[in-house]
Amino acid sequence: MKIKNKNKYLLLVFIALIVMSFAYGEIEIITYDSSTDFSLSTSNSINNCACTQTKDYLTITNTGSFTTTFYIESRLPISNKVIELLPGESKQVEIYIQSDCNPKIKTETITVKSNTGMVKTIEKEIRTERCQNLELRIKPTETIKSCQEAKYTIFIRNIGAFTEEYSLKSNLDKYMSYSEKYVTLQPNQIAEINASLKLPCNVYGEKKVEFTAYSINNKLEAKITSTLNILPDYDYEVLINNEKIDENTIRESKTQYRQSLEVCNRVWYTEFPITIVNNGIENTFTIDFNNLPKFVTIKGIEDNNYRFSLSKGESKTFLLIVDSHKFRSEEKGYDFSVIVRPSIGKSTEKRLRINLKPCYEHEIKIIDDSTEKNPINVCSEGFYEYDVQVKNNGIYDENIRLSIKDAPSNVELSRNIITISPKNSETVKLYIIGPETNYLYNIKVVAELDNQIQEQDNIWIKANDKQTCHNIIFKKSLYKINYDKKYIDIPIISEALYPDFYTIVLNDTQILKTEEQKIYIDKNNKKTENIRLYLNTIGLPEGEYNVRLTLEHLSGAYYNNDLKIVLKDKSPIVKAFEYFFYGTECRKVSLLEVFLILGLCILLIVFLIIGPHYPYKLKNRIKQKIIVLIVLSVIFIIATLLVVLLTDKPKNLNDVYGLNTSITDLRFEILENDKYIIDASKLFKDPDNNKLRYTVSEIKNVKTRVKDNNIILQPEKGWSGTRTFTITAYDDQGGEIESPEMTLKVIDIPRKSIIELYEIYCWYSNLFLLLIMLFLIFVAFIVKQRKRTRK
Repeated sequence: MKIKNKNKYLLLVFIALIVMSFAYGEIEIITYDSSTDFSLSTSNSINNCACTQTKDYLTITNTGSFTTTFYIESRLPISNKVIELLPGESKQVEIYIQSDCNPKIKTETITVKSNTGMVKTIEKEIRTERCQNLELRIKPTETIKSCQEAKYTIFIRNIGAFTEEYSLKSNLDKYMSYSEKYVTLQPNQIAEINASLKLPCNVYGEKKVEFTAYSINNKLEAKITSTLNILPDYDYEVLINNEKIDENTIRESKTQYRQSLEVCNRVWYTEFPITIVNNGIENTFTIDFNNLPKFVTIKGIEDNNYRFSLSKGESKTFLLIVDSHKFRSEEKGYDFSVIVRPSIGKSTEKRLRINLKPCYEHEIKIIDDSTEKNPINVCSEGFYEYDVQVKNNGIYDENIRLSIKDAPSNVELSRNIITISPKNSETVKLYIIGPETNYLYNIKVVAELDNQIQEQDNIWIKANDKQTCHNIIFKKSLYKINYDKKYIDIPIISEALYPDFYTIVLNDTQILKTEEQKIYIDKNNKKTENIRLYLNTIGLPEGEYNVRLTLEHLSGAYYNNDLKIVLKDKSPIVKAFEYFFYGTECRKVSLLEVFLILGLCILLIVFLIIGPHYPYKLKNRIKQKIIVLIVLSVIFIIATLLVVLLTDKPKNLNDVYGLNTSITDLRFEILENDKYIIDASKLFKDPDNNKLRYTVSEIKNVKTRVKDNNIILQPEKGWSGTRTFTITAYDDQGGEIESPEMTLKVIDIPRKSIIELYEIYCWYSNLFLLLIMLFLIFVAFIVKQRKRTRK
């Protein structure tokens, strides 16, 4: 207080001097005693725990006479390093001491300087010791079942005076999960950590569970142990066809008990469910089968090894699919077993028996024996009727639905639903109106029960349109006639399915006419018939005349033959030839022909005898031979031309040996050591125009080969006989159809006598005989020349 009053006085003196500055006077300065000292106060030593921060205090007091600024220097963190104090004022500075985590003793220095130049230093001893800061407790689970989780609650408490980090682990950390494994706790704070233990499902019995907690900084640890009792839990059930068989029933059975599964024959699919119910822990089951019948399949298990997993309370149902549609009257039991193998626990074997018995036997038959081997030829718009017999051989009354498959339009049944009692039959009608197509149909009549079991029979029909049904083939169109000709015969071959009348129509009746408007033509018999047309050549000039001959059928089918008639009078040579040789049929060797040839020979011999004689020189001898050879050659050439132009061509093998080959009748005849090619595209047609593949049933003694649409039949060398076969066609979508039975006949080439061969090749035989005669004449001439040489 004394210093402060002096300052006031000095200030008043200073102000007075300013006021009086304009006046001149003398100033007197009065000084007093002053001080710049200060004092420090703190503890000389301090004790603290490892890894903690301790707060200490340093007190600075300004004992001087002036306001002073102090500067504090130390390696220790300080709250204020610069402070200002009035005279007599004190202030406390905080010192923060961060202890190492290892126990030790160290000394720290604190230096305080004032702005007045005074410096003071003090030393502080710091003692670091390890303090207890960890307490561990546990709330355990004592008993669980296999595959269950054991729950634990662990309590960690910081009983130290400083904040600490803690970690937690166990001896079963591989199977343990924690809500957290690292925590930071303030002094006296408690952490509650939840842990779950999930051991493998095949582990059971007593297990020691030990938890260890660590104080990370203070490097202390605490352990706590509990015992866990694990009870095995592997129970499951097997239900066959939704039935659970009591174990007492199995034990009381005198023989090995088998559960029966009743199945009716001819049923496509009968399903029997097998259910696995898992009452225990999550488990993996594998299903095995012993002696499983081939007609039984498994459905409902995706894994190829029949393996699946089930949690507790879950179930899995799969099906035994029994396909008994191939069995008919068989009554038999098939024994097998189903084995359930869990990955954990014991296996279970269920013995089963499938009992087959006939229940739904029925049959259907189209009563027409002709369709068993050969198809029926039907004409367009023709009406055909067949009996269809349906018989119930089963044990139940059956409602049977009848339907038609793969049939053209205008094919129907008289009834579509019939009811038949056991061991009885019913007959319905199948009506067919021939379609306007050229196609081979396999019409199927299907009898279906209420349970979709089907029986069917089929009938093959070869449909023929109007043109094909009444087909007529003309064999000749060119006719060379003279004015003496009164009529011409038009050879025809009938390929008609039925004999009938045809109307004869001529577009030009100037040169041709017919006496009858209608002609009756027999059905297909491979024989040639003639239509006789009469000529009217009086007053007509020579030349070509074109006439269209048409045969019309009542159905609308018609067949044309464009006739070309060459009208020309005969030359004398032709007339002479016809007079002696030509007729409607070959005269073979007539007496006139013999006399003619003999006369020709006599004339040549006479010519050679009475002819001029030349000197016997080589040139003359050759000259005579050449003249004779030229004359004989000209005679043979003229005869050959007349035979070729005025007679029919030689017959082929089909005509000679009477081969009967018809794709319509599915009959093929060939000669021994020959082959036959069948165009399968004429037998089969796919509605979707897909490309078809073909196979041929095995034919003994005949090799078959398929190339595109051609079926090549090659009999063995030297073999003859008759074989039957079928052709099956397949499309790209899995469809297939088999043809009716076909016949291949290989004919042993019969030996013909000389007379028979002569009759077959009559005119050409005569021509060959003429050649021999002329050759003999030439030889006779040479012999004569030699005789002259000897003379």
